[in-house]
Amino acid sequence: MPLNFRKTFAEQIIEGEKISTRRAKKPLVKVNKAYRIQIGFRYLPERIFVNGICTQRLGDMTIEDAKREGFASLDEFRESWMDIYGFWDDDRQVWVVDFEYIGAAEK
Repeated sequence: MPLNFRKTFAEQIIEGEKISTRRAKKPLVKVNKAYRIQIGFRYLPERIFVNGICTQRLGDMTIEDAKREGFASLDEFRESWMDIYGFWDDDRQVWVVDFEYIGAAEK
């Protein structure tokens, strides 16, 4: 199952600005596997390759983590997280998926 992204995040992935995503629930992806990007119910031909999956406390995020997520600051990331999930808890363990954009699937 591909990772579901907002349209703006998918655009950042394609531009190489977003190379990581954090999720409140364990994502159904595997390391060393390619997945198509999903926006809502639509699948793009664009693909990412999952390089790693781990857990992290939200409170342990660094500015570098926020930049890998495509944000300029931790505050920007926090605002986006709260918009998506409705909460922020520094002690919450989240899943981190590191990936790279590998282009569109061949037809």
